[in-house]
Amino acid sequence: MGIIGWSLWPDALMTANIRCNRYQPKGECVMRLLSKLLASMRRPCAVLAIAVLFTAAGIAHAQTAPGDDSADPPSRVARLSYVAGDLGLLPAGASDWSDADVNRPLTTGDKLSSGADARAELEFGGATLRLDHSTDVGVLNLNDQLAQVELTQGTLSVSVRHLDDGQSYEIDTPTVALVINQPGQFRVDIDGDATRVTAFQGNATVYGENNAQRDVFAGRSYRFVDSSLAAVTISDIAGDDSFDAWVDQRDQRYAQSDSNQYVPDDMVGTPDLREYGAWQSTSDYGPVWYPNDVGSDWAPYSVGHWAYIAPWGWSWIDAMPWGFAPYHYGRWAHTHRGWGW
Repeated sequence: MGIIGWSLWPDALMTANIRCNRYQPKGECVMRLLSKLLASMRRPCAVLAIAVLFTAAGIAHAQTAPGDDSADPPSRVARLSYVAGDLGLLPAGASDWSDADVNRPLTTGDKLSSGADARAELEFGGATLRLDHSTDVGVLNLNDQLAQVELTQGTLSVSVRHLDDGQSYEIDTPTVALVINQPGQFRVDIDGDATRVTAFQGNATVYGENNAQRDVFAGRSYRFVDSSLAAVTISDIAGDDSFDAWVDQRDQRYAQSDSNQYVPDDMVGTPDLREYGAWQSTSDYGPVWYPNDVGSDWAPYSVGHWAYIAPWGWSWIDAMPWGFAPYHYGRWAHTHRGWGW
């Protein structure tokens, strides 16, 4: 069943006009889809789709123990939204590194390592984390409340635009842990045996051992030499380097995006919709997004590959730079203009 069942899942969603987040619990989406398809039994494809989905629903039910709330995977995911240069990926549970693909969903246990000429970007709903060259990070925990990332060497930046109630971001280093509970932009550097935390916008809290903690404030840079937080050097922010300039440039994509007229601000992949396509109103579907620069014979699920990503299962990883949101939210439909989302 495996690959075959989940490969039909997106087509079944298209047939029933169900708008599901790929990363919400599948049982909920399956039941919505079943009820919709049962009402459309006159279409021949509905019979096959229903058979597949009853099997999928059975698998989901078998994997969920009664009363076990932890069985449902989180609806929150990190998307690898930009890669330049050599970026290695070690998926959770794997023993071999491989090249990281744009649009790969990342979750708890995954690790990334950037080469000497590389940069990378991870997009969360409401925040973006960026890696400079020669940087190693791991996703320690990612759920609906917490995004916890470990930085073991190098430099990263985190831009938080929006947090839901109770959400936070945490960057752990060998020395300290930076916890962000409000919007802002921060940079964290591993500086020899020390950690440097720079607050460009917003305030946050740094935690050390034995419940030690210290607030960090916008416009300041803090260098912590040990986990006691007793010895800290505070300075004004120096001039931006090339990494900071790149971070600012990438952040502008969110400020310029007009897609929030049609989709939520915190939907992963929103800026790509403006940059790589255009919205058009249709009589059948309302606002529809069409990708630019695709041939007349182009169709969804034609350029990319499937990958098994726990805890969700088989996921489509599209090769197009915009190919995340249209494959994990909403659905594709064929209109007079061609394929649109």
